[in-house]
Formats: sequence, C-alpha cells, structure tokens
Amino acid sequence: NTSEVIKAVEFVTGVALGSTRIKGSGLEVIHGEESDPDKMIEEAAKQIKLWVEEREVVPGQIILLSRLPIEASSIPKIAKLANCGYVPWKTGWEQNPSYNKFLAAGNIEDFRGLESPFVILCDLGGELGSLVTDLYLGMTRANFGLFVSCEKEAKDLLSLTRLNRLTNLHSAENTTN
Repeated sequence: NTSEVIKAVEFVTGVALGSTRIKGSGLEVIHGEESDPDKMIEEAAKQIKLWVEEREVVPGQIILLSRLPIEASSIPKIAKLANCGYVPWKTGWEQNPSYNKFLAAGNIEDFRGLESPFVILCDLGGELGSLVTDLYLGMTRANFGLFVSCEKEAKDLLSLTRLNRLTNLHSAENTTN
C-alpha cells in the first residue's frame, strides 16, 4: 500500500498497520462527502471518470467493492453513471480480454488478501464492528488510488469512535504524568 492509504486506514479504523510494507506514494485517499445515496453514487461515478480521463487508467484497473452482493449493491448504478460496464471479479482478471473495457466488481470479503491499483468502496454502513472490518479490508486492497463512500450514520459513528479514542488516549496520558 502507499503511505497515503496506510495513513487513511489507521486514521479511519484505529488499526495500526505498523509493519506494512509501503509501496511508494500514491494519490490522496478520497472520502465521499455526500450523504444522499443517489449523490454518493454520482460522486463515485465521477471519481471513476476522473481516473480514466485524467490519469489514463484503464477500467480494469479499478474494482468496485461493496459489503453487499453485487446485484443488491450500488455497483451497477455507479458503473452506468461512469459510462462503464462491469464484470464480477475472478482470478486471472488481468488476463481477461475485457480488462481494458470493463470495471471489476466484487464483495469486500471475497476480495480479502487481493489488491487492485484503484478501489472504489461503496455501500459501507452497519454496526461499528462490521463497518471497521469492511473499511480495513476494503481500504487495504488499494495499491494507488482509493475512494471511500460511506453512509452518513457510519461516518458519524466513526467520528465519535475516533473522538472517544483520542479522549481516552489523552486521559491515559494525564494519569501517567
């Protein structure tokens, strides 16, 4: 992972990646700003278009990952708005003739242990434990560019958790001094 991805994972999840090997530098991690689900989809599609048009990224270098099954996720809508088709990711995707034409798509858990140059994380939400796991697994799949789209309630929960962590850290420092 790039140093940008590692810092973002540590900040968002609170998980220290200490011994992770850094693979150079990459793009800043982009966190979607929208709260409305339709706007979140538009925002993710816009990011795909930027990567393809401005960075000369081929669609196959981008994977859309969701906690939901593809058919129940926002992946089809994101791909359509990005003017790209998508294909469910399978082993050997890079050798597939469709690689240059289609986005890859999959479930976060199914992509565990694998990597992609560019990752779009979508449909993130739920309770804190599964949210942090999905964020950690999904974010660490990105080698160069990462876009994270999260439900407003999930963002609020993560912010509150970070605040509590910082407060507890500050309290612990004050009791040892």
